[in-house]
Amino acid sequence: WRDVRPPRIAVGKFRTRFEGVERLATERGIDLRTAGLAVLDALIGETQIIDLRTVTPEDTGPVISVVVAARNEAHTIEQGLASLLAVSYPALELIVVNDRSTDDTALVLEQMRHRHPRLQVVTVTDLPNGWLGKNHALALGAATAKGDMFLFTDADVLFEPSVVGRAAALMRQRHLDHLTALPDFAQAEADEQQVNLTQFSQFYPEKRDFFLENSGQFTISN
Repeated sequence: WRDVRPPRIAVGKFRTRFEGVERLATERGIDLRTAGLAVLDALIGETQIIDLRTVTPEDTGPVISVVVAARNEAHTIEQGLASLLAVSYPALELIVVNDRSTDDTALVLEQMRHRHPRLQVVTVTDLPNGWLGKNHALALGAATAKGDMFLFTDADVLFEPSVVGRAAALMRQRHLDHLTALPDFAQAEADEQQVNLTQFSQFYPEKRDFFLENSGQFTISN
C-alpha cells in the first residue's frame, strides 16, 4: 500500500466506508452529512496512529480509576484482574462491576477482594429500562470512581504492566482528553481469543469537538 499515493487511498477508503455508513444511516434515519463527517474524522485519525510502546511511561500523575465490566467471566476474570493489579502506574483505583452474572464470577471476585483489599466490587442485580447492560455497568462504576481520569476496560483483557503509565504520558504530552488503545489479540487456546495489551494505538493526537473512536478493551478519558 505504500506504493499507492495517499490521496487515492483516502478517496478509496472514504468511498468504501461511506457506502456502508450510507446504508446504515438510511436504515436508521441518520443525517448523511453527519455520517460522512464521522467517516472522514475516523480516516484522519487512522493516519496518525501511535504505538504506545514508543512512549516512556509516567511514574507519577493523577489518580486513574479503572472500571471493569464483567458478566459471566468466572473463567477469565482472575487472570485479567491479576494483570491490572500488577500495573506499575502507582495512582490506580480498581473497580469491577459484576453485571448480573449467573456463573461463579461473584465468588471469584469475593475471593480476590479478600486477597487484594484495594479491589472494589460493585454488583448489578437488575438492568433498568432503556439501558444496555455494559453501558449501565460502566456508568455505575464511573459513579463510584474517585479518580481524575477514567479507564474503561473488559474483564478478559490482560494488561502489560506499563500500559497505563504510557497512556497517561501520551495524554499529558499531547494534551488529550480522550485516548483509545487497540490491543494485540493473541490465540490463547483453541477457538478462544484473549487480549494482551502489548501493542497499542492512539487515534486522536489533538483535541476534537466531533467524534471519538473507541476500543471496548481500553478507553481512557479525563
